[in-house]
Amino acid sequence: MQVAELEKLLSQSRLATYYQLFPNDKQIAIEYYQLNTQIAESLYPLLSNLEIVLRNTIHNSFSIHFKNSNWYTLVNYPELQDQINIAKSKITASKNQITIDKLVSELTFGFWTSLFNKNYAKDYWKPLMYAFPLLDKQQKHRNIIAFKLNNIRKF
Repeated sequence: MQVAELEKLLSQSRLATYYQLFPNDKQIAIEYYQLNTQIAESLYPLLSNLEIVLRNTIHNSFSIHFKNSNWYTLVNYPELQDQINIAKSKITASKNQITIDKLVSELTFGFWTSLFNKNYAKDYWKPLMYAFPLLDKQQKHRNIIAFKLNNIRKF
């Protein structure tokens, strides 16, 4: 496909970063764009599985800690409650019944990673800590886990 055709389909602004890397060769820039897309596609299953395992592990840990599988009803932080309400709205908008499984899967990766933020540590660190039973003691610190998860989320 010709460069001009690709620019129309993908947009010059999307390709601009690659054009800046290779200002004298648009063909190489486009090849790098395609390579980046392939790399992103190869990482998607890993990120998807990480999100699924993380949310299910946190949900299970919270259910045990709060002795309630509907632990989300006990959330006292307005910003977290807003995210829970948005997830509930999406579920009902798609004409589905709100179940704990649907809610857990509808909450975003950002929601789950934000639970590790310092401002929630008082209420959530203990059950979050138990969500990582195989993590060694040196690595099992809220700030270390939060840092790593936020880097993955930003990625």
